[in-house]
Amino acid sequence: MPRDIENKKLIEIDIRFNPEVLAQFFFSRSGLWKYLVGTALAILWILAGATLQLALPNAFPTVPLLTAPLVTVFFAQRRQPIAAFAAAFAMGIVLDANSFNPIGTSSLILVIVATVAILLNFKLTNHYILGTAIQAAIATAIYAILAVLLQRPNSSWNDNVAILTRFLVATPIIAPILALIAFPLMDLVERLLLGKKSIDQDNEDE
Repeated sequence: MPRDIENKKLIEIDIRFNPEVLAQFFFSRSGLWKYLVGTALAILWILAGATLQLALPNAFPTVPLLTAPLVTVFFAQRRQPIAAFAAAFAMGIVLDANSFNPIGTSSLILVIVATVAILLNFKLTNHYILGTAIQAAIATAIYAILAVLLQRPNSSWNDNVAILTRFLVATPIIAPILALIAFPLMDLVERLLLGKKSIDQDNEDE
């Protein structure tokens, strides 16, 4: 083998770090801060959706309030589908762990709700107020029906019909109102902390 070839390396890998890019990632508002705060906010919304759904019936026993499906709609509108499914699954685990339901049933229900909400997004993207109202009403109705079917197997037919009637009559009115009040407030928090107009507009830009 010739000496000039013998002294050469077969493979050379050169790794260099760009200090400017690293500094921008770690210290700019659109870098690491964005991912950390975005994750923290997602966890906050998940815990809020599950906790309020468990706590509100004690304060308002006659008013059917379901916050978990509404938060699921929020994620379906403003996050990528995988993130929306993950949030729905996690929120279901929190619900089941604190309400003595079989672990996974609420997750299954909320994943189905997220799927329906994502599918509705393709039809209602140009009509935010109407679309949000429709998604909120449908999401809460689906959640109520599936919760009765999957989480109350030993209840009497009359009790289940009474619960479904109360929820299906009230939620088409209550759920859209809650969503149209809560979603802008949640958007405002994300805008202030993440420095962007909204999560869904950010996803459109990507």
